Amino acid sequence: LVRFKDMSNTLPDEKVVIMYVAYLCEQLLVLRKETRAVLCIQRAWRSHLHRRQKLLCVRISDPASTRKCECHDCTLRSAALCLQKRWRARVLARKHVASYCNTRQAVVVCQATVKGWLLRRKFAKMNHAATVIQRAYRSHQQRAHYLAMRRSCVLIQGHYRAILQRREYISLQRATICLQSHTRRWLVLCTIHRMQAAASVIQAHTRGFLLRARLEKMRQAAVVIQRCWRGYKEHFAAAVKIQAWVKGCLIRGRFVRARRAAVAIQAALRGTIARRHFTAMKCAVVILQAATRGFLARRRFTEMKRAAVLLQSVYRMHQSIRKYRETISAVYTLQRFTRCYLERKRYLTVRNAISGFQSHARGFLARRTASKRRAAVLTLQGAAKGFLARRTA
Repeated sequence: LVRFKDMSNTLPDEKVVIMYVAYLCEQLLVLRKETRAVLCIQRAWRSHLHRRQKLLCVRISDPASTRKCECHDCTLRSAALCLQKRWRARVLARKHVASYCNTRQAVVVCQATVKGWLLRRKFAKMNHAATVIQRAYRSHQQRAHYLAMRRSCVLIQGHYRAILQRREYISLQRATICLQSHTRRWLVLCTIHRMQAAASVIQAHTRGFLLRARLEKMRQAAVVIQRCWRGYKEHFAAAVKIQAWVKGCLIRGRFVRARRAAVAIQAALRGTIARRHFTAMKCAVVILQAATRGFLARRRFTEMKRAAVLLQSVYRMHQSIRKYRETISAVYTLQRFTRCYLERKRYLTVRNAISGFQSHARGFLARRTASKRRAAVLTLQGAAKGFLARRTA
C-alpha cells in the first residue's frame, strides 16, 4: 500500500509508523505462536517416544502386561480420535465464526463507509442549497434595503427641495414686497414733493396776491393821502414826506422779513424733503444690498450644501461598497474554510475507513495463513500419530 519512494523524501506519518509497528508485532506474535506450537509438538513427540520405548521394554519382559497395554492403547487411541474429532470440529466452528465475524465486520465497515459517503453527499447538497438560499435571501434583503433607502432618499430630497423652493419663494416674495413698498413710498414721496411744490407755488402766488392787494390798498390810501396832501401841500409837505418815508421803511422791512421767512421755510422744507428722500433711498439701497447679499449667500450655501450632500452620498456609497465587499470576502473566506474543513474531515474519514479496512484485510489474511498453518500442523500430527499407531499395531 505504501511504497519506499513515497516515504524516502518525506517525514514518516505517525499513523503509518503505528500501522507498520502493529503489523510487525503481529507477525512476531504469529512466529512466536508457531515456534511454541512446534516446541510443544516436539515435546509431545519425544514424550510419546519415551513412553513407547518403556512399553516395548515392558512387553518384552511380560506378555500379560503386553495384552493389558494393547487394550489400554486401543482405549487411548479411540479417546484420542474422539478428542481430535471434537477439537477439529471446534476449530472449524471457530474458523467459521471468525470468518463470519470478519466478513460481517468488513460488510459493516463498507456499509458505514457507503452510508457516510451518501450522508456526506446529501449534506453537501443540502449545504449547497442552504448557501444558495442564504445568498438569494441576503441579496433580496440587501436589494429591498437599497430600494427602501433610495425611496427615503428621494422623498427626503423632494421635501428638502420643496422647503428650499418655499424658502426661496418666501425670500423673493419678501424682497418683492419690500421693493414694492419702497417704490410706492418713493412714488408717494414724489407726489408729496410735487404737491408741496404746488402748494409752495400756490402759497407764493396767494401771498403775492394778498401783498399786491394790500399794496394796492396802501397805494389807494397813499393816493387819497396824496390827493388830500396836494390840497394841503403847502401846509403838510413835511408831514407827507415823513409819513411816506416811514410807511416805505415799514413796508420794505415787512417785505424783507416776509421774504426771508419764506426763503427760510422753503429751505427747511426742501432740506427735510431732501433728507427724507435721501434716508428713504439709503434704506432702499441698504435693503437691496442686504437682499442681494442674502440671495448670493443662500445660493452659495445651497451650492456648498449640494456639494456636501454629493460628497456625503459618494462617501456613504463608497463605505457601503467597501463594507459589502468585506462582507462578501468574509463569506467567501468562511465558505472556503468550511469546505476545506469538510473535505479534510471527509478525507480523514475515508482514510480511517481505508486504514480500518486494510487492517481488517491484513488481519483476515494473517488469520487465514495461521489457520492454514495450524491445519497443516494438525494434519502432520494426525498423520504422525496414525503412522505411529499403525506401526505400533
